[in-house]
Amino acid sequence: MSKLISDINQLLIENKCFVAFKNPQQQNVFLFNNLQFSLKAVSILDIQSNWNGFLFMPFDTNQNGFFFDFQDTKSNSFIPFKTSKVTSQIDASSYLKAIIDLKKLMITEDVDKLVFSRNIQINALSHNQLSTLFNALCLKYANAFVYIVHLPNQDTWIGATPETLIQINSGVAKTMALAGTQLAQNVSPDLITWETKEIEEQQFVTDYILEKLLSENAANIIIGKPYTKLAANLAHICTEISFVPPKNIGSLLQALHPTPAVCGVPKLKAFELIAKLENYDREFYTGFLGQISPNQISLFVNLRCLKSDSRNTYIYTGGGITRKSIPELEWNETERKADTLLSVINQL
Repeated sequence: MSKLISDINQLLIENKCFVAFKNPQQQNVFLFNNLQFSLKAVSILDIQSNWNGFLFMPFDTNQNGFFFDFQDTKSNSFIPFKTSKVTSQIDASSYLKAIIDLKKLMITEDVDKLVFSRNIQINALSHNQLSTLFNALCLKYANAFVYIVHLPNQDTWIGATPETLIQINSGVAKTMALAGTQLAQNVSPDLITWETKEIEEQQFVTDYILEKLLSENAANIIIGKPYTKLAANLAHICTEISFVPPKNIGSLLQALHPTPAVCGVPKLKAFELIAKLENYDREFYTGFLGQISPNQISLFVNLRCLKSDSRNTYIYTGGGITRKSIPELEWNETERKADTLLSVINQL
C-alpha cells in the first residue's frame, strides 16, 4: 500500500483530479489519475448502463454530478461543481432544540420521517494525512465501499460507506433498505434487539423502495427478511431486495434516490424541509457513487464521509427522525456515526 499512498499524495500535491476506490469484501484498490479519464458533468437522467467509468453524484438530483469516463481520455466537458459556504458545526444544545422543533413540524407537515444531518468541522488534513487516511480506511473497513475523490475545485472527498444503492450483475439487480442504528461493539448480531422506532424507520425505506421498483416496472421483485447488519462499530437493520431492472437505469436511479434512509417520507416534503432546516448544502454527502461498466454496476450511498479543502475538513453525519425520536439519542447516534472516520483520523 505504500506506493498507493505515495501516488495519491503526489496527485494531491500537484492538484490533479483523480479517483481511487475499494469495493466491499475486496482488497484490490483501483486508482485512476487525470490522464486515464475525461471528467464530464452529468444529470441523473443522463446515466446509461453501457458506460464505463466512475459516478460521483450529489444528494440534490437537481444538480449535476461528475462522471469519470474511462473510455474517453481526451475531452473534458465538465462544469465545475459549485461548492457551498459550509456553516460552522452545530452544538449539542442547538441540535437537541432543532430535533424538538422538527418533531412538531413533522406533525403539521404530515411527514413520517426526515433525515436531519450536521457537519463537524476539524482542522484541515494535509496531503499526506488524506492519502494515509484512505489507506487506513481500506484496511480497517473491509466490508465497506471506500473511496477518495479529488475534484477540479480542489475539494477532496473521502468515505467508507456500508450502504448499497444498487448493484446489477448478469441482468439481476440488488438493493438494500438500511436504517436504524445502535452501537454494536463485540456483540453478535443475533443478540441485538431493536426498538419500535428503529423498526418503523427501516420499514419506511423498504416500503418506499418497493413502491418505486413497481413504478419503474421492475420484474421478479424478491424482498428478504430484515436482519442486523454490522458496519464498523454500528449495527443497522437491513432488508435485501433483488429484481430484474428496467432498461432505463437513469430513470430507476431518479426513482430510488434519495431513499428515505437519507431523505425522508414523503420524499418531496422531506427534501424541502431538509433544504430549509439544515442550514448548509450537503453537496455529495448522501449522494451516490461507484463504478459503471457494461457488464456490472455497483453504486453506493455516500455515507460516513468527509470533505477537505485547504482550510478545513468537514465530517458529515446524520440520523432518521420520526415522531418517536428522543433528541438525546439522536445526537448520540450522529456522534457514533462520525466516529467511523474520527477514530481513524485521531490515529494519523
